Amino acid sequence: MNKRVWASLLVSLFILFLPVIINAGIVCAGEPENIVIDYDIYIVGDAKDEYVSAYSDVFASLSLRTKIVTLKNIEEVGKDKLIVVPNNFADNKEANVRITEMLKKGANLLTDSPSELSAMLGVELKNCSFKTQSVRYLDHDDLEIKWPQEKIIQAIDLKPQFKSLGYDNATLNTVAVAFNYGEGTVIYLATDILDEAKENFVIYPFLHEFIRDIFALTPHFKAKRLITFLDWGFYYDKDPYAVAKDLSGKGISEIHISGWYAVNDYYLFVDNFIDACHSEGILVYCWLELPMVNKDFWEKNVEYREKTTNLEDAQIDWRYLMALDNPACLEAAFDYYKEFIGKFNFDGVNLAELYYDYPVEDVELNPYSPKFTELEKWMASNYTPMNDFFRETYKRDKGYDPYFLFVEGSEVFFKDNPELFFEYLHCREKLITKLNGQFIEFIKDEEIMGKSLDIVITQIDSFFDETVTSETGVNSKNFIEMSNDYNITLCVEDPFPLWKTGPGRYKEIASHYIANGLPKKKFILDINIVNRNGFETPTAKQTGLEFIQLLSQAAKYANQVCIYAADTPYEYDYKNVEYALASQVKILNDNIVSSTVNMLYLTDTLRYSYYVNDKLWPVYNQEGIILLPGENKVQRKKREGEQGLHILDINTEMESIAYSQDGIIVINDKLNTKNVFLKFNKIVKEIYLDGEKYEPQGYLVGNNEYRISITKPFTELFIKESEENHVETSIVIQGRILKLKKEPFLVNGNYFMAIDDLVESVNGEFSIHEEFADPTVFAGYAGYVLWAQVNNKNALANGKDVLLQEAPKIFEGRIYLPIRFVYETFGYEVVWSEEDSLIFIN
Repeated sequence: MNKRVWASLLVSLFILFLPVIINAGIVCAGEPENIVIDYDIYIVGDAKDEYVSAYSDVFASLSLRTKIVTLKNIEEVGKDKLIVVPNNFADNKEANVRITEMLKKGANLLTDSPSELSAMLGVELKNCSFKTQSVRYLDHDDLEIKWPQEKIIQAIDLKPQFKSLGYDNATLNTVAVAFNYGEGTVIYLATDILDEAKENFVIYPFLHEFIRDIFALTPHFKAKRLITFLDWGFYYDKDPYAVAKDLSGKGISEIHISGWYAVNDYYLFVDNFIDACHSEGILVYCWLELPMVNKDFWEKNVEYREKTTNLEDAQIDWRYLMALDNPACLEAAFDYYKEFIGKFNFDGVNLAELYYDYPVEDVELNPYSPKFTELEKWMASNYTPMNDFFRETYKRDKGYDPYFLFVEGSEVFFKDNPELFFEYLHCREKLITKLNGQFIEFIKDEEIMGKSLDIVITQIDSFFDETVTSETGVNSKNFIEMSNDYNITLCVEDPFPLWKTGPGRYKEIASHYIANGLPKKKFILDINIVNRNGFETPTAKQTGLEFIQLLSQAAKYANQVCIYAADTPYEYDYKNVEYALASQVKILNDNIVSSTVNMLYLTDTLRYSYYVNDKLWPVYNQEGIILLPGENKVQRKKREGEQGLHILDINTEMESIAYSQDGIIVINDKLNTKNVFLKFNKIVKEIYLDGEKYEPQGYLVGNNEYRISITKPFTELFIKESEENHVETSIVIQGRILKLKKEPFLVNGNYFMAIDDLVESVNGEFSIHEEFADPTVFAGYAGYVLWAQVNNKNALANGKDVLLQEAPKIFEGRIYLPIRFVYETFGYEVVWSEEDSLIFIN
């Protein structure tokens, strides 16, 4: 091949790959280098030792990388690293000398209990001990920590240079101190970190805060993927945009908001809240609590109320139960939800706890016990269903009225006929499974609902406690089959009897679901963060290390973790949520990141471009690079030039993302049924789903950052690079770029919009009256009202006269009103950015 042909080929190759190079802002030569993810903490000891394991688990729950070293090779620890020496490895004189020398040069140390090492560091003990079982810790003085057993601790001589991190309630003796040693820092714990049950979160529940604040250790990974339940009743008087922003900052990616309030009561908040959440990249699901619809439905449909076995209306606990097995009641509920859900831009629906309510008591109905005790009678009186339709159907099928199962002396009394009682329980189980299936099919019907909605079913667990099935009708195996049959997600509630046990319980819970065929990608674990009255626990409500480890352990075995509820955790506990949910990541060969979910690797993206599995990577932001599930080999190269189009954030797992010649290609995960949010570093104009042009809802966020919402299922998404970085004459309301039926136009410095676009943008109402030659318009929103007339500069805004600069107009058969007049009447601020051709409405 001659030189001319070679030159031509090289030019062609350069032109072919130039867009990819430009997209990343890379114009420098040289091969990318492997990254090295360092160890943060070195624990001295044996991996099999229970104290070494306890410390290792604490650090792992915060996504800190830990290495276990022996006393012989401790010198491999670098400057500024943290050395952890459990008490049972702290009496080697030679090793202790090396450790103190390392501290003088800038290493840090965490150790516990009196030892030769603590003595060498200057920790002096008083000639007395104290007994303690109640302590308080730094920054948490208002929270009493109750240890399960009393500990005897040798008192520390608290020197002026020592900072107390916690103290005994009775004697005020310190139980942990921090102090400087040379260029390093030491934390000394007065006792070991394990309690009698070998749990590592009970004795020092805020150890992770000590490590974070005193040693300034920063984890390598974050995962923003927490789901939370949110009850509107606790937020109705809050600013929905401020609430959404606050929740986003707490690592929440999905909110399931209560759907049992009257629509007129909560419409304004929820409608704006959904919009605000979408602007933040948060999915919003309608959380239903069937067989309750809501109190209004209960009041209006007396004939459809569920009945208990004493034939009273079934209001059990806080739920008003409806007889959904009655086809007429079910149809009425469907009609209600079609209208209710249709009013909001929900991303999905959570069918939560559709089961037969059962009073929480330590008593189970025993058909084999001859005596019908008073407590059993009370328990039996709360059984459902026992509505008229159910009784008639049951009698037709079985030959007897189920009501008489619970009537002493009847021919079918359950104590005399155990087999009939179990027949009744089996019927309840079949009905609960059937009802859940009917609601799934109803919500999945796009023709009925008007759009595609993702579905989550939240149910209690029956594997751990088999009496759950007889009490509620829930059989977890049936729900696993339902999840697989309908391709929906199953959210499993943390079993109540296990609330007093440690985070390790999630391995056992998850094992039942995975073994019975539930894919991990369709599995959510729901954790109740509530006061555990009646349990002997260090704190009434889960907090500190217990809270973090609950999330961390649940994230290992489920695709996502959900908490009840958004307002129940302590504010300080949210600070570590994203680190805890990233703790399942594994590092292979120092530069290969393995995970089953999206993961943000915290690294320098200002100076470097990154390559993942040998390809230039288009998903990064100022914090780091977002990696997809699987094994990812990460490399980097110094950046030169401007950053081109790239993805800043994505809310759910994708199969692959890559640069193409003129944009970015995203391949969806086959099991993904969620709506997709993508955030870009610039406005994108051309988006294609499976080859067809698609117009998503767009949001301007931050400094020219642009988020889009994909609400249509797809296999391949293509985002085309555009030279323009603005939208011409666009209206941005609360960050959301409006999709307009008709383009606005400018008249003498005043922008006009079609009346239907204007009022519908805030979900208001309007009417047009044509009794005059020039039509008049009435419009209203949230108590604000206006009146205007075509070709008339005189208008009314909330009862006051207003003189418009330009009169309303008719154009192509539509009435147009001045944008500023309408939005300011409705309580909004209007800002015009001439440079960007954007009108901001806030």
